[in-house]
Amino acid sequence: MNVHSICRLLLTAAVALAGCRTRPLDPLPIADDADLVRDAAVDSASLSCAHHDRVTVPLTRLEAVDPSPFQGAALRAKIGYSWRPACDVPADVTVQPLLDSGPDALITAHLWRSSDPACGGATEATAIVVLSDTLPSGGRFTVGDGGGGSLTLGFLIGPPATGSDCSAIAPAGRCVRDCQCKASLAGARCIPITLGASAAAGVCAVP
Repeated sequence: MNVHSICRLLLTAAVALAGCRTRPLDPLPIADDADLVRDAAVDSASLSCAHHDRVTVPLTRLEAVDPSPFQGAALRAKIGYSWRPACDVPADVTVQPLLDSGPDALITAHLWRSSDPACGGATEATAIVVLSDTLPSGGRFTVGDGGGGSLTLGFLIGPPATGSDCSAIAPAGRCVRDCQCKASLAGARCIPITLGASAAAGVCAVP
């Protein structure tokens, strides 16, 4: 009897006692026959016999998202990293400001990596990271890879718009400061857009 068979027998008993349980992020199986639901849960759980470790992973992509960034509005970066959808589970992404020489902040991607040696089919996961809360007063701003990779990304932050306050602006409305969008919707930010020769302009949206 191989390891998979032993694992399946143990999980069959576990499912019978505790009910069906799928892996993280898996949809629940739908079937009219209770036996089909139980078997699907056992097959899914059998793939989870390997344990998962939370690890940092190097970035495969680090790109600017918005044009013409300016002080007071959202600053976003698009990141990518390698993972195996059949086995791994994406974890959190952190942004850490730095005070010494080098990048002004580090973006670190984390992954729950499976120990199953049979895992394959690696692909790139992507995410949008908001950097606004780590911004300096203005000027140049550089972010690097906190996962050990060599990718860096530099921004030139324009001056803030003049004559603006934090009056609430609804989603999809024109803005120049994050606080205007947050006053209407807590998770909204002022996303920079390009308007011809206009210097500071944005639209309220959830990043």
